[in-house]
Amino acid sequence: MFLPHWVILTGIVLLLCLAAVGWCRVRSITRSANLFRSVAEGASDGLVVMERDPKIIWYNAAYARVMGYQQGELVGRYPLTFALPPRQALPTEEALAFRFDENEERFGKLTQVNNIRKDGTEFIHEFSHAALRVGGETRFLLAGRDITERVAREQQLLVTQKKLEIQSRTDSLTGLSNRAYMQTELQRHVDKQIPFAVLHIDVNRMKQINDTFGHLAGDAVLKHVSTVFQTQAKPSWLCARVGGDEFVVLMPEISALQHAVECGQDLVDAVSKPFDWRAGKLSTDFSIGAAVWEPSIKTVDALLSRSDVALYEAKSRPDQSVVGFDEHLRRRYASEQQLERDIVRAVKSRRFTFHFQPIFNIDTRRVDKFEMLVRWRHPERGLLAPGQFLPVLIQLGLTNELDKHVLSCAEKALARFDAAGLPDIGLSVNLSADALLTDTITDLLIWMVECGRIDPGRLSLEILESMVLTLAQDTLQTRLLSKLRDTGFRVFLDDFGMGYAGLAHLASFPFNGLKIDRGLSSAVDTSDTSRAIVVALVKLAHELGLDVVTKGVENEHQMEIIRQAGCAVFQGYAVARPMPLKRALEWAAFDVVPGTGTTG
Repeated sequence: MFLPHWVILTGIVLLLCLAAVGWCRVRSITRSANLFRSVAEGASDGLVVMERDPKIIWYNAAYARVMGYQQGELVGRYPLTFALPPRQALPTEEALAFRFDENEERFGKLTQVNNIRKDGTEFIHEFSHAALRVGGETRFLLAGRDITERVAREQQLLVTQKKLEIQSRTDSLTGLSNRAYMQTELQRHVDKQIPFAVLHIDVNRMKQINDTFGHLAGDAVLKHVSTVFQTQAKPSWLCARVGGDEFVVLMPEISALQHAVECGQDLVDAVSKPFDWRAGKLSTDFSIGAAVWEPSIKTVDALLSRSDVALYEAKSRPDQSVVGFDEHLRRRYASEQQLERDIVRAVKSRRFTFHFQPIFNIDTRRVDKFEMLVRWRHPERGLLAPGQFLPVLIQLGLTNELDKHVLSCAEKALARFDAAGLPDIGLSVNLSADALLTDTITDLLIWMVECGRIDPGRLSLEILESMVLTLAQDTLQTRLLSKLRDTGFRVFLDDFGMGYAGLAHLASFPFNGLKIDRGLSSAVDTSDTSRAIVVALVKLAHELGLDVVTKGVENEHQMEIIRQAGCAVFQGYAVARPMPLKRALEWAAFDVVPGTGTTG
């Protein structure tokens, strides 16, 4: 049977096509193999192909370099017999008995081992394993690199990070923990709801030590405190310096307040022992407030506020260095907290009232002006004097709001005096320390003048002598005082003579006058020293061109002594007690006979 020619020709063409395709696949495979070899030889990572036993079949130049051998020198050898350091080397029999198992966890993961090169130098080798099927057989590929330098950098970074971590939680001077770390640990203990106690510690006489011996001595005291903590504190305690001379000790697992107080007393006994400093001795002691955590305490601030209350109680008791936050302090603290809430509401609703005490000129026998004295009519405690609420107001940062209220009421009171036909009567008001920290109050006063709402010549501004301690020439406060005086207000230094401000301040700052403190004036008739000081102050003030008012004059004898010293303007019970505005309006309309409380 003969096939048609076209069938034969078609068959030949198909055979040639199949032959061509086969030849192309062979060439493609050959090219791929050559490409793989070129890539493998040029790879930066070391590559080595091994049998299962594991005998080396092939390796690239990078592997030769990392191991320190020549190309081809390792073919037929077993890595476990030459790559491990002597301290990790396996017995020959065990090394030769090793077999790869592609089901092991090491496959597909990075492994780090110590290897040695041909010259004996050790390095860290990071590599991975892979099982390959080649020609029906399984071969094993190792790909690795020398990471010695990288590991060294990582270790140095870890060391640096550890140092920074320690520095971030350590006080540089004492080596104790710092405030931030103590805060973190306290919060952790609060969150764990496990009993613990804290000691809030204040180093006494630090300012005196710094002023007398210098700040190096102060640093020595703080280091001494650190040494006491390190020797006396239990290992579980955490001691931290949280302020200049303030420390906190966290004592885990102490739930009894008396136990905490006893621990605090042990620290007081240890720290009070004199220690060597330079050629002499230094000594100090502690005031400590102790508090224990209770389930009702949810925040660190709530706990520290208790220990802080106890600390300040300890500082007020010269015979007791350690005070615990007990039931008595708890009730008082609750009362203080309630007072704070009440005073915030009072400021918002302007629940303050004012009494007016006359400032009397004995030469004219007339009232020059009245001092406005703020009072707080508390709904439960009755009428409170400034000393009963001003410290809380200062602590809450609300004195500026009170200052604004005082000035508003002063404007209204002056208008009442005008309406009563007393346009010459002036007022004197007290400015808080905060009034001179910004220009808010100064700008308000100047605005009131520019709007015609107040006559600056009728309003005197008083600042306490103790405030002068914070003032320096050419500061914002001094410039604000000058601005007020230049506007026409009269600025008085109040409670002068109690030792806070030096006499030089009278000439250095823009005062129009001073008010001598009642502590001096009330003793002029019983103390020669007080009389001599008052006489000297009056004389000095007059020489400086300053007006003088003597406060706290309680009887006519004191008034006569001070008048003979050259001061004719008085304020005190010898003239009149503070009174409501209605009574002040009536009182100012008549001549006053000092000492009798009657008009004539």
